[in-house]
Amino acid sequence: MWAEGERMIDDFKYALDENGHRILVGLTPSETVEFQRLDKLRRDDSTELPFISAEWHLQLPPGKRWLELFEKHELARSAMIEARRATKH
Repeated sequence: MWAEGERMIDDFKYALDENGHRILVGLTPSETVEFQRLDKLRRDDSTELPFISAEWHLQLPPGKRWLELFEKHELARSAMIEARRATKH
């Protein structure tokens, strides 16, 4: 579930890696930086072209990578939430 040395913080969204860096759960430090950069680009896109359409079709190559990283993070986060839920019962 947790990588060695990793500690969970916040709402299972972020963790501290073995070096004390705040990372998105399920992502490496470099993937966290990449995701944050792509997320900022997505939010700041002045062309107003969506990275993902209403039907969840990718529109731009950076959107594909953003989605890959988002899904990796969400899968890891969901697994942690489920594991915690299971230990409470």
